[in-house]
Amino acid sequence: GVQMVFIISAFLAYKSLDYYFETREYNLINILKWIGKKFLRLFVIYYIACALSIILVGGVPFWYGGDNYLTASNIIAHMMFAHDIFPIYSNSFIGVEWYLGALMIFYIISPLLYKVNNSLWKSIIWFILFSAISEFLRVYQINNLPSGSATHVYYAYATTFGFMTQIPVWMMGIIVYYIIELMHRDKSDSSTSEESVGRVIVSILLFVAGFAMTIYQCCTKSDFMKDHVVILFGLWFAIICVGVSMCRNYIVDNPVFCLIGRYSYGVYLLHAVLFRIYSGFNLYFYNEYVTWCVGFVIITVVSLLLSVALTKLIDEPLQKLFKKVGRNE
Repeated sequence: GVQMVFIISAFLAYKSLDYYFETREYNLINILKWIGKKFLRLFVIYYIACALSIILVGGVPFWYGGDNYLTASNIIAHMMFAHDIFPIYSNSFIGVEWYLGALMIFYIISPLLYKVNNSLWKSIIWFILFSAISEFLRVYQINNLPSGSATHVYYAYATTFGFMTQIPVWMMGIIVYYIIELMHRDKSDSSTSEESVGRVIVSILLFVAGFAMTIYQCCTKSDFMKDHVVILFGLWFAIICVGVSMCRNYIVDNPVFCLIGRYSYGVYLLHAVLFRIYSGFNLYFYNEYVTWCVGFVIITVVSLLLSVALTKLIDEPLQKLFKKVGRNE
């Protein structure tokens, strides 16, 4: 699911960059302001989730690496969103925050690439370039894993957590942005009913194909698909996104999914903390399948309620304050 979020985040980042620099000069000051806005948008709930995880469950010692406790440098790296640069720091506070470290790096890279990666074909070339570098680094890291208690951390970083492992997926999101832009640009207000029906059919086929390949990816025993799980999940999700953009799909575009999507950031961060708390109760209902389903529902609902509360009571008021201060400068 993280690859889907990267695809959507990359799409929205480039859409934001187009809008932001439409009325502003492209220079270092404005680039830093854009990056600063992204930092302010992310840090409130992230800091709260980090604090809750450390206070309630003591962080995630499994990902501490060679350290038996949270070091000062680890804490500083997390506060600066720099934790995904360091394998032994990348996932040690909450157990899912590596994604935010990678996301912040991508937010820093994107405006720097914006002027040179500004078309569909250029995006494809950049995707190929980053994919080649990412694959080389992945293989190199796997073949040179350090021995000791942190081996599993470095392996997970090489195959999943590392920002260079995920960067091809981010570039796919930029490709999706330009594909959708081209489709909307070419879409005629006076399109015939046959063209409209054709768009619906293509949309459904893309959605079904992407969803089917996602399921197959989860179940396959193919070594190739397992070795390239990150980039392939990104590809299937990119296909789904293009399909959904062609016409309204009520399977994903409905009030329930829209509500979860609106507060998904908090749900993502908080569910890991709640899962560890819930697991401590060792609850059992009838059989393992029912136990898993009950746990999933409880954790999802509680995560959503907490996310709504934190967003409404803390995050949104602070975001309004930040915007007010920004306008007055």
